[in-house]
Amino acid sequence: MTAEKDTRTGFLLEVDSQPEALRQLAAFYRSQPGEELLKRWRSLLESHEKVAFIGMGTSGIAPLLVRDTLIEADRAVSMTDAGEYIHYCADNPRDDTLHVLISQSGESAETRKAALLLSEASCPTVAIVNDEGSTMARAASLVLPIKAGEEKSISNKTYLNTLAVLHLAAGGTDGELDRLAGALNTGLDEEQVIRAAEHLSPADSLHFIARGPALCSANQLALTFME
Repeated sequence: MTAEKDTRTGFLLEVDSQPEALRQLAAFYRSQPGEELLKRWRSLLESHEKVAFIGMGTSGIAPLLVRDTLIEADRAVSMTDAGEYIHYCADNPRDDTLHVLISQSGESAETRKAALLLSEASCPTVAIVNDEGSTMARAASLVLPIKAGEEKSISNKTYLNTLAVLHLAAGGTDGELDRLAGALNTGLDEEQVIRAAEHLSPADSLHFIARGPALCSANQLALTFME
């Protein structure tokens, strides 16, 4: 009997790999090297009252997951688009601020430029990236890798693992990530996806509404649909 051919697109294959990517990230941060990185992160965070997140697109949206948690921990939190940061803030970086730059590739043009400018100013920076050999990683004081592996389609498992790193950075546990990986469903029902797309297609506009940490999902959905 001939084996049934896998007809999933590259995007769907990467979506189905999300649980394993999340498990790999949890395992890394449970290991000695990962624990050391989180220890260094906590030391930096404790020595700064202000945290400035800098990114673009989905990487700029992701910190909404932990913004309120960090504010509750008495940190002044800002989120700035990398292009806006370069134009308005880069000439006067503040030493009392911990800058956290997020880019899955580590080479996003504006975020990379912001990382280099902050490095030249000897400001403490943390890079959350998938490519640990990237320009941003080399320029940073500390790198928190997202360990998502190769991704060829639009952001999915890299975005999920970015959220996972932020979760750990805000005090979450690797055990929680393991449980989430076990709860994720793989094998999307393409017929249901098609029916949902057909249901939404007549709409002139779509509004994604959320509050608190779920704002990152609402903004991510809005950005994806606009694209």
